[in-house]
Amino acid sequence: MKGTLLRKLQGHTNDVTDRALDEEGDQVLTCSPDGTVRSWELQNYEDVQLLGHTGSVTYLDIDPSGKYLVSAGADHTLRLWDLENNREAHMIDLGAQGVRYVMFINNEEVLGITNSNQAFLYKKFIPKVIYFVGHNSPIKWAGVLNDHIVTTAENETRFWYKNGKLIRAQPSSVELMDIALSSIDTLAAVATNSGAIILYNDLGIVIDTLRKHTDGINYISFSPDGRYLVSSSKDRTAAIWDMTSSSVIARLARINCAPYYDCQVNTGSFSFDNKYVITTSSDRTIRIWDLKGNLATSMTGHGDLVVDAYYSPNSSMVYSFPMIGH
Repeated sequence: MKGTLLRKLQGHTNDVTDRALDEEGDQVLTCSPDGTVRSWELQNYEDVQLLGHTGSVTYLDIDPSGKYLVSAGADHTLRLWDLENNREAHMIDLGAQGVRYVMFINNEEVLGITNSNQAFLYKKFIPKVIYFVGHNSPIKWAGVLNDHIVTTAENETRFWYKNGKLIRAQPSSVELMDIALSSIDTLAAVATNSGAIILYNDLGIVIDTLRKHTDGINYISFSPDGRYLVSSSKDRTAAIWDMTSSSVIARLARINCAPYYDCQVNTGSFSFDNKYVITTSSDRTIRIWDLKGNLATSMTGHGDLVVDAYYSPNSSMVYSFPMIGH
């Protein structure tokens, strides 16, 4: 396995804050504090700017059909884009509470997070939104599990019905760092700054607690088939977990990251064929591992911290994003 750089996608004049890839792997969408969303065609590497936001664009997502994009901006608006015609299709101004995160949970519904400790549900082209109110601190992440909404704040996870009614709140004595949802087993995995991973069912009931890391966990992700979980940690390791036995089957070993002082593992995710794990580290390196923990290849070339890296749908290409500009 080789890691050959194919192309740098350059054009933003500020950091890349988020990215999305269509289901076919033919198009990459990126957004930036420069106020633009860019659509990159991977056949010819040409890009189209989607203009409308009047400030930083913080998050975006593509619906499963690949026809629409949703974006969140510092101008307090959620914008829906028609990707077939590269134009804005709908806009909602959420007022002073704003919007800082959005994701499609199906072809018709968008889940979002405001700047005022709330989440919301938006249906395409309908101006009214449903709010999820109750957190006492900013919501870090939101998602859907078995048609229930899951939200996490710094010290609490909440499970909701789609109508905004609370199912269960689960407080935490330690800071919560990330969450991953498995639709296969209807599991929510919540990573903590103590190194533990708490498993919940879709009603918010604790199923198990996984402990192996010696420092906080930065990122967790399920494999597409739901059989495995990868956790990326400040302890300079990542771990692959077998979810049937709740045990670690591979430890992605400590890395010599000289000359960089900080080489914690920032992210980790699976290839679509469930055969490999790709990790990013603070030493600006992307690494690919097999499920036994063997290093298959390393990729370098970024001049700054790599924010994320992930596979194309056919697992033949890797896309990566640094902090600055491209």
